[in-house]
Amino acid sequence: MNSLTDFITSLDNIDSLYDLENEVIKGMQRLFRVVVGTYLEALDDYIFNTKQDGYQVINRQPRTINFAFGEVGFKRRYYLYPDGKKGFFLDKKLKLEGKKRLSPYLRSVIASLS
Repeated sequence: MNSLTDFITSLDNIDSLYDLENEVIKGMQRLFRVVVGTYLEALDDYIFNTKQDGYQVINRQPRTINFAFGEVGFKRRYYLYPDGKKGFFLDKKLKLEGKKRLSPYLRSVIASLS
C-alpha cells in the first residue's frame, strides 16, 4: 500500500467493526515500522554529518529492534575511534544495549504484564 487511498480501498471488503479495527491497527503498525526505521537511519546520517574528526567509518551494519508495534530493521555506521576502539554512535546516542532486541518501552510493558 502506497497511499492512504490505497489503504482505505483495502478496507472495502471488511464486514465487521472488529475486522475494521484489526486491519487499521495492522496498517498503523506497518506505517510505524517504516517511519521508525527511516528515522533511525536519518538520525545515523545526521550523526555521521556532525561527527568529530578522527573517527573512521568501517561499514554499515544492520540491527533489528522489536518495538510494541513490531520489528524494525535499520542500518547504522560502525566506527573506528581514534583510540582504536570500535562502536556505533547511533547505539550510544539511543542508549541501545548490545545484542538486546527488545526496545526499553516493550521491556517495560512486558515487565508490567508479568
